[in-house]
Amino acid sequence: MLVNCRLEIMGEFPPQHRAHPDTRGVSSPKDSPEGCPHERARAHEDALLHDPRARRAAGRFYTPPPIARHLANLLLAPPAPDLPLVDPACGAGDLLLGAVHHLLPDPTSAPLDARRKLAGRLHGIDTDRDAIAIARERLRLALDLPPADADLLPLRVADGLSETLPQPAHVLLNPPFGNAIRSETARSARTTAALRERFPVSTTGAFDRAWVFVERAHQLADNRGRIALLLPRAFAASPSAAALHDLLGRTHHLLSLEPLPPGSFRHTDVATLLAILTPRQPRHPAPEPWARHL
Repeated sequence: MLVNCRLEIMGEFPPQHRAHPDTRGVSSPKDSPEGCPHERARAHEDALLHDPRARRAAGRFYTPPPIARHLANLLLAPPAPDLPLVDPACGAGDLLLGAVHHLLPDPTSAPLDARRKLAGRLHGIDTDRDAIAIARERLRLALDLPPADADLLPLRVADGLSETLPQPAHVLLNPPFGNAIRSETARSARTTAALRERFPVSTTGAFDRAWVFVERAHQLADNRGRIALLLPRAFAASPSAAALHDLLGRTHHLLSLEPLPPGSFRHTDVATLLAILTPRQPRHPAPEPWARHL
């Protein structure tokens, strides 16, 4: 059962098999007393719907596995340096799972030491304790690690904007977004002051937390790491994001910017895009406005 669940986590089953897991002899996750962590992740996301106001305030929309795999394939295409992989808003671990799928498509054929080494590179932070627990189990199964190795995964319950994380790193980020804009008066004076001190570029006026996480990603990548961003499409043309475009352009080259199809994320109709940035090299052209790439 654990092998079947690991395959489902990695997206190996076609959609029709995931919808009907008993097809062609595939065991149902319900056969396991603990249940499949992939199904638990989807159920955890669905549970947020019971409080729509809290969901909109949190701006949480987990990344569908096909998008996570596509993001990882673009971000980690050779010759990506061997750096830590960091998701400062990891939720149930979808983006980190995409990275595992790219780097270790067949973990059962890889030496245990190699799987343990990769586990140690996967840094995930989230304030949701249940999501972190689900992410830990999903990643452990995806890496085909024994239960005793679960703690090798550096996943923590914390605030990704303030927690100490390795850098330089490759950053994978689907930040909280969607009706997440808050005015200064909606935050405590202390919180606002702390954010403005640490993230001066993204915190002018009434700012969106998604913009702040982008600045955090830039800090973590430093000038060596790559950055993958899933963001509202408004980020490409919004005047409020212009300073962030400039900040990113100083150290990184916008390798790819693609709008995602409508309905790509469950439970939201927010138009989204996927951006891939690589460290700037002398051969790269001068930065252009992001909107020109759409």
